[in-house]
Amino acid sequence: MGGEPLGHILRAAHAELLDVDTLKVTELFRDGNIQGYGKHDGALLPGYHGKGGYTGQGRLVYANNGEFTPAAMKDPTTTSGVLAQWNGKPGKENWEVVLRNQFTDVTSKGGIYGAADPEKDPLWAIGWDYKSVILMVLDGGRWHRYRLPKGSHSYDGAHGWNTEWPRIREIGEGDDFLMTMHGTFWHFPATMSAKNSAGIRPRSNYLKIVGDFCRWGDKLVLGCDDTAANEFLNKRKAKGALAGPAQSNSNLWFVDPKDLDSFGPAIGRGAVWQREDVKKGAVSDPYLLAGYDMRTLYVSSETPFAFAAEGVFGEKSSVLIVDDSGSRWRLPWCGWSSEGPITAHGRVCREICTERDMLNVGGTFYELPAENAGGYAKMRPIATHANPGICDYCTWRGLLVMTGLMRFGRPESARIVTDSTAGVWLGVGDELWKFGKPRGNGGPWLDTPVKAGEASDPYLMTGYDRKTLTAVSDRDAKVKIEIDIAGDGMWSALTTLDLKAGAALEKDISAIRAYWVRAVSDADCTATLQFRYE
Repeated sequence: MGGEPLGHILRAAHAELLDVDTLKVTELFRDGNIQGYGKHDGALLPGYHGKGGYTGQGRLVYANNGEFTPAAMKDPTTTSGVLAQWNGKPGKENWEVVLRNQFTDVTSKGGIYGAADPEKDPLWAIGWDYKSVILMVLDGGRWHRYRLPKGSHSYDGAHGWNTEWPRIREIGEGDDFLMTMHGTFWHFPATMSAKNSAGIRPRSNYLKIVGDFCRWGDKLVLGCDDTAANEFLNKRKAKGALAGPAQSNSNLWFVDPKDLDSFGPAIGRGAVWQREDVKKGAVSDPYLLAGYDMRTLYVSSETPFAFAAEGVFGEKSSVLIVDDSGSRWRLPWCGWSSEGPITAHGRVCREICTERDMLNVGGTFYELPAENAGGYAKMRPIATHANPGICDYCTWRGLLVMTGLMRFGRPESARIVTDSTAGVWLGVGDELWKFGKPRGNGGPWLDTPVKAGEASDPYLMTGYDRKTLTAVSDRDAKVKIEIDIAGDGMWSALTTLDLKAGAALEKDISAIRAYWVRAVSDADCTATLQFRYE
């Protein structure tokens, strides 16, 4: 808590709240969480996973990022969490729900020391919904809402367990604070207010689960979660029958502040409206555009407004994954051999950051959210290593460990022990960004018999910059290209390819930003639809 002293508000609510001689406490409101972990008696506010609190501008602000319901354990779009405020007066009616969404940190420029001017200093609260990251700013007694892109969807679980712990902190760089949120390191200006909202910029994307951070000498120290022995709800067939880790693993991560700009490329996606009825003249929340090299806007009547070892298979067109529910997903390959996927004899999937997995298929590492945070539909490529020698990987005391025949150019900061036949690589998980940008080839069809009107499998598009499409058919056909913009299963028509028998068509589609792509032919044919990502 910070800002004006909490006791000041509480004294106004009840003169005998705390007897300083006997330390007897008079209860004003019951915390719904006191019934025990995972239980909530619904006495005051919705949700159960309280995360943050702060005082300022005459109110106590409370942030909660979870819900304990069967739906919240499975569906990341479930209504969950709350940002609430209390005006200090007795009675439950004096609690107000500001937003019924998931929130974590609440703070001000004063951080843990409290606001210098509690009556006037803006308060900041960070949270999210299924569409985007949400930044709430309390300024002049009024809340203002802004939306920012999500770098990763692996934080999206409605139960609130997948976030430990997005924060806004001073890190010894003047008014340039650091914000961590949904897999992105952000520049956050200490001057942020409703009248001066400029300055928020993405710095880079990261893989670690950052619980807290501070400046220590010339280093930035981040406390992280890496692997949970419990695995919670994060179990899937792709991990095989091997047991989870015997114990949880995590550690402190020491980085040079300048390195915050050199991890994963700053990418993100989000929406202001998505599958919503919008009234004429309605104005959306402001959405951040600054700080990204390339930006794409999608508008459609179907998606009203959006920005943009088991079950893994030896197919020629692409890597095919069939998930636990039977859904099919296709990914690019890099360094393919006729013997099958280059990871066929090694570890395919394992948790290396708490409650999200790393998938290693087709020569590329992918971040794979838990099923309750979107699963395969929300995966993203991290780095293409094109190395058939990686046999296994895990986390150990905050380090990522890989074994096998190490043939890639490793980062200078990595540690490696090797001989002529095998090697062991040790490093920080976020060093994977340096192995090579995501690239590869593949597609849903390769000399594939296609039936009219049947959609192809979805093929991954997100996370790749230079993209080329090649299509050919053995007979005249019109092939409709559809894209899933947000990874939510809502398909929108992009274009129609007019294919003439035997004539190949090639198009640069680098400007297209979407999660998945698929195709539908209007005629029975044998067709090829391939994508080259460079």
